Amino acid sequence: MHRCLLVRDSVRPTSRPVAGPDREGTMKRDSSVSKPPVAVPLPGEPYPLGATFDGKGTNFSLYSEIAERVELCLFDANGRQTAAHDLTEVIALCWHARCTR
Repeated sequence: MHRCLLVRDSVRPTSRPVAGPDREGTMKRDSSVSKPPVAVPLPGEPYPLGATFDGKGTNFSLYSEIAERVELCLFDANGRQTAAHDLTEVIALCWHARCTR
């Protein structure tokens, strides 16, 4: 079972290590954090909002009027990040994706 965190580009979870800003001031991920391969999320549905498990997968949806980018971060039961995906599907200001396992 995964816990999830939906974050805007300018917000970083404190438990995720980063290498620090590059010369342009953009934050870079720490390349020493190894992640097992995870399938690319499917488009999903914009509603209902939040994380909804249907027995076969989980639909994630986040509403934002100002987001320019949304990243879905998945964590294991020990709190270690196992995957991070940019959400690319947006309908009615709802960023969404569906993850199956």
